Amino acid sequence: MINYNTDALNNKRRVLGRIVLSSLLVAVLSGCGDSTDGLIDLSGLGTGTGTGPNSGLSGGGSEGNNTGGGNANGGAGGGGGNGATSAVKSLFFAADTGNGSGMELYKYDVVTNTIVQGLDIRRGPLSSEPMYMTKLDGKLYFAADDGENGRELWMYDPLSQRATIYNINAVSHAGSNPLWLTTLGGKLYLSADAGDGKGRELFCFDPASGRSEIVSDINPGINGSDPESLITTAGALYFSANNGGGYGRELYRYDITSEELKRISDVNPGTANSTPAAFFAQSGDFIYFAADDGQRGSELWMYDLETDAQALVRDINFGATGSNPKLLKEVNGIVYFSADDGQHGRELWQLDTQTALVTMVSDINPGFESSTPRYLNEVGGVLFLAADDGVHGSELWRYDTRIGALGMLKDINPGVQSSDPSFLTAANGLLYLSADDGQHGRELWVSDGIGATQMVHDFNPRGDLFPYLTEYITATAW
Repeated sequence: MINYNTDALNNKRRVLGRIVLSSLLVAVLSGCGDSTDGLIDLSGLGTGTGTGPNSGLSGGGSEGNNTGGGNANGGAGGGGGNGATSAVKSLFFAADTGNGSGMELYKYDVVTNTIVQGLDIRRGPLSSEPMYMTKLDGKLYFAADDGENGRELWMYDPLSQRATIYNINAVSHAGSNPLWLTTLGGKLYLSADAGDGKGRELFCFDPASGRSEIVSDINPGINGSDPESLITTAGALYFSANNGGGYGRELYRYDITSEELKRISDVNPGTANSTPAAFFAQSGDFIYFAADDGQRGSELWMYDLETDAQALVRDINFGATGSNPKLLKEVNGIVYFSADDGQHGRELWQLDTQTALVTMVSDINPGFESSTPRYLNEVGGVLFLAADDGVHGSELWRYDTRIGALGMLKDINPGVQSSDPSFLTAANGLLYLSADDGQHGRELWVSDGIGATQMVHDFNPRGDLFPYLTEYITATAW
């Protein structure tokens, strides 16, 4: 295991130690104004104050640009972005501070070290459970349930501090249940069910007009094609779907310029599904994904954007079981992922896209047991992840891809119990995450990425700030 206790580390610890958290005040706001014409007015709300955590800290990194999509990193997917590069000012997430409003939208200001309840969409103790938070043109889009319209598409405007609901399913008011929100060409793409008898299909939402429309009825009839795992690259949208026409669930592409939508891959020929999983990575002219050809189980495949050709990268776990690659993350031409080769359990692997060499990075939990790497996120060439070495439980780890150094960053919940670090998010040279130290419940934590790691504040003294492992954190410049 690598020892990070260097002079530089100690200096950073002194800097991070300036975060005086005990005096931080939490603004838990009970009223959010009256709802009119689909708007919730938040302009009258105040904010809590506290000691700023970032004074003296280096940073100013680029705003996160994660791709929306559930289970992309072991839970719900990160919020997509529009590629803006600026200092992060706020973190948005769904949370419960124990004030009786349930699971609602919260905003944490990384500059002033304050937290406010951004919205109480579903008044009272029941939760609206905001999910799939996605940035587009300075606004936050997400799915939530106000208790009247079902789970629908919402937009939060940080300037007006108003939230607007967009009813995609205006037929039955049962909710369209938007999933896999992602952005492309100034528009929002998502999977939804409009309640018109076409089932779940691919939709496009135009912020300029405030209208949504179906892109294509891929699977005509009531069943729908159920688009999943939406990602964008090279001006096109890629996703998995089932057209009901004898191909099963396969890989599709939608070109926003030509408006052409077509199935581009049939890994498992015939009616069976190859089920391209919710784990995509793009490097150069290739898209990498997990799929099952019906013989090898789920393995690592690639699709050539130029030639429209597909190919198996490597059969990591020989036989029909498959290695089931997950959490694909590209860093400087190397695709990192978790996989199980049938001998070492589920561990961290890597693919060199230049040489096509696939190797296991490390057997973190030696033997047949798994370390189960999750929530991979890269900052400055360093890959951060949650992993279990069999001794400390699932804790925060770091892998320096530049020198090949792997080690546990912090045993947040000391001993064999796990803190389960989740939703690792970079902001201004720091790493924010959800974790449980065994004393305060699941709360917001911050790390300098080298060794100084601590809880930001016990925002919910009565329980977990993050009651579920299905939320995620979205960083914005506003």
